[in-house]
Amino acid sequence: MLKSCYISGIKLTTLKRNSVIFTLTILALFFVSACSSSKNADKSFIGRSVDDLIARDNGYFNARLIMKETESTLWTDQAENFEETLPIFKYGSQEQATSVQPSMDEVIKKSSFVIQMHKKSKWVDDCYFLIGKSQFYKRNYDESLTTFQFIISEYSNLIEKQSKTKRVAEDEDGELTFFEKFKHQPVSSEAGIWVARTLVEKKQYSDAHTVISVLKSRENFPKWLIGELYAVEADLYMKEGQQANAIEPLINALKNTTDKALINRYNFILAQLYTEQKNIDKALATYQLVLDSKPVYDMEFYAQLNIAKLSLANFGVSGGESKEELMALLKDEKYKDFYGLIYYTLADIALANKDEETGIDYLNKSLRSTNDSKQKGQSYLRLADLYYADLDYKVAYAYYDSTINQIQREHERYTEVRGLRDNLKLLVDELSIIETEKKLQYWASLSEKELEKELAKLIPEKEETDSLATDVLNPNNVKPLTGNPTEGDFYFYNTNLRSRGFSEFKKNWGTRKLEDNWRRSEKGSFSEEGSTEPLVGEEKTIDLNAKNVTTEKIIASLPKTPEQIAISNAKIAGALYRAGIVYKDNFRNKTNAVTMFEENVNNYPANTFEVQSLYYLYRLTLNPQQDKYKNLLLSKYPETDYAKIISDPDYFKREEERKNAIEAYYTITYDALQAKNFAEVKSRAIAADSLFKPNTLKPKFDMLTALAEVDSIDAFKNALQKIALKYPENEVGIRAQEMLDYLRRGSVMEDAGKTIPVAAYTMNAEEEHFFMFVMNSTGKNATTMKSNIATFNGSNFSTDNLKISSLLLGKDNSLILVKSFTNVEKAMVYYFAIKDNPGVFKELTKEAFTPFIISKSNYVQFFKVKDVEAYDVYFQDNYLKE
Repeated sequence: MLKSCYISGIKLTTLKRNSVIFTLTILALFFVSACSSSKNADKSFIGRSVDDLIARDNGYFNARLIMKETESTLWTDQAENFEETLPIFKYGSQEQATSVQPSMDEVIKKSSFVIQMHKKSKWVDDCYFLIGKSQFYKRNYDESLTTFQFIISEYSNLIEKQSKTKRVAEDEDGELTFFEKFKHQPVSSEAGIWVARTLVEKKQYSDAHTVISVLKSRENFPKWLIGELYAVEADLYMKEGQQANAIEPLINALKNTTDKALINRYNFILAQLYTEQKNIDKALATYQLVLDSKPVYDMEFYAQLNIAKLSLANFGVSGGESKEELMALLKDEKYKDFYGLIYYTLADIALANKDEETGIDYLNKSLRSTNDSKQKGQSYLRLADLYYADLDYKVAYAYYDSTINQIQREHERYTEVRGLRDNLKLLVDELSIIETEKKLQYWASLSEKELEKELAKLIPEKEETDSLATDVLNPNNVKPLTGNPTEGDFYFYNTNLRSRGFSEFKKNWGTRKLEDNWRRSEKGSFSEEGSTEPLVGEEKTIDLNAKNVTTEKIIASLPKTPEQIAISNAKIAGALYRAGIVYKDNFRNKTNAVTMFEENVNNYPANTFEVQSLYYLYRLTLNPQQDKYKNLLLSKYPETDYAKIISDPDYFKREEERKNAIEAYYTITYDALQAKNFAEVKSRAIAADSLFKPNTLKPKFDMLTALAEVDSIDAFKNALQKIALKYPENEVGIRAQEMLDYLRRGSVMEDAGKTIPVAAYTMNAEEEHFFMFVMNSTGKNATTMKSNIATFNGSNFSTDNLKISSLLLGKDNSLILVKSFTNVEKAMVYYFAIKDNPGVFKELTKEAFTPFIISKSNYVQFFKVKDVEAYDVYFQDNYLKE
């Protein structure tokens, strides 16, 4: 009988009681319950009670414990940005959502087991609730919404029995007392709140408002949930961008919240909202409430800082009292991590009082007292803007370059700063050439003994410069603000300073140019925008601050002979012209541009760029200077395009018409190629040389002629070979060489005029999606990757029933497919989780794999054309851009 009454698989590890009576009672309940179950289909009251107890302690309790730990981790591990309005709730980042997926899957498994094995238990709705929250934290919002709605639909009839005050009390370790274990409170009201939370995250704001209104109208809505409900409403308004409307529900949330940490958080957010609404008195009073409640130290610091800032901005420009408060914070060691921000705020006070010197000093102290990249980026940027506003472009460049190395791409000014840094580099490079060549000429004029002294002085200067490469710019060595762009020490010409981060910029974005890739072939040729590129073969100026520079190299670079001096002068003249163009076009600084052009003309007569400099002086000056430069240009260079356009105002217009005519002619010829009228293409290309002199589109016409060679593959190859040899630096010649290389790899162009097929992709976020890795190799790599993905899926997406397959993609590529995801949202969760996971790339080269998300219909289109580069562009534009 005892054997038949034994309940297999039950673990009573959570019933931590030492009482003998308690143990006997439990054993008796098991015995009676089991026997009763064997006699009746429906369990007795005691049997159901034991079933509830088992369900709670063997499944629900453990699952809930995992959930509590996970929520605590998400809350504590998410860094706060107190300089922006704090969010009401902390759900974690995308990366954190990925990291908690295994634990959330475990919660789902444990809860599902209880639901399956104890269908009549009163804890079933709680298990569904845990499943819904797990799906929410995994960012599977559709599934979580369905689960919460199911709870409301199936279990809302229990709401009347629910306590209106609070949940059943728990002791510190989460355990309930023996009798409380048999109590249960339905979760339909909580599920309703989480329906609203989920709708907010799905950006279905109108539906969220409706749900909140319904919950607020319920007479029997539990009082202990009212604070959370109002917090959700405040979160909703903030997500909608209606910060003013979020204030009232947040106040109501405070009135109905007893948790001290939440009260501090809500008060801090409320103060931030008041600040945004310019209600300074209430903001100050609310920040003071935060301070009075002694919050965590970082919240305490920012409350004090914000009080100081608000006082400065609204109660006096001098900021004397605010400055004293900030100085007091500097004396407190516990705020050491915030010293950089404190000094930055002190700089604000000084600059508000027009005290630039003190402001710069505080900004430099801010840099020296912090290792936080965000704060460093702010300080560097502020200094850069100051020097830029004072036209000290050399120092401004160094600071903008430092800024780019600290701020994130998501920074609101990242693109602007990158452009400023890029343009300033163009200018600093030219100013460096000018100053270096002048210094070399000066040294060349010295006696051997004097030269030795000068070079000896360069050694400590260079050592200090090299040390700057580590910290980018030593704030102690920054010279006072000056508007003269050609004066200054060599510290700001350090190649390490100028190029730090710039090589990375060029790798990602290419080199900015002032115009198309145009090379000047003769002195009289004309371009409206001019050219800033040095002449082909022009020798580079030595970098005096390079680490490998030696005294011997410097002496060898000194221009001593007339020929060497002429070369040095040519470098200076070219740099003056290019600096003038940068000042004119990139910075709209006409004064400095004129200075550069005038020095070019006056100090280096008959130089290569004199005609261009005269032309721009004519355009940038007023009479009588304008007539002076006009007469000089017409007398010295009468046959140039520059002289013609000055003499004939319609000259440029006619040149534009000629340019438009040849482009229109080329378009018609190209259309003939598309129509496969190959004979017409050849005849029109030949006629172009006679119709247009010069034929500025000659390389493109030659390419059309080559593409019209459809009768013989050898003739086609020969035509391409001629183009590649004739135009090695032109884009047409480069393209011809690429085509030749492709043909040599064994491909045969059956129809030279045939258009490459293009896939027609369409975006449908609700369509079924796949994840795919495109690999540039096959064999063992594909097998290893499939195995690694399978392991990854088992650990992180075990409940998603994902399938993995692989196939060849052309001769050189392979494709691994993971499917499927019901919509783009789920697919992107998987994409961000797997694309940088180190375990996935174990024993593999990460660069060999390109990750994509693709819809089912687009996958059909993609596989037809197998154009990975084209889909990459589509993917970047449609999936990775906000």
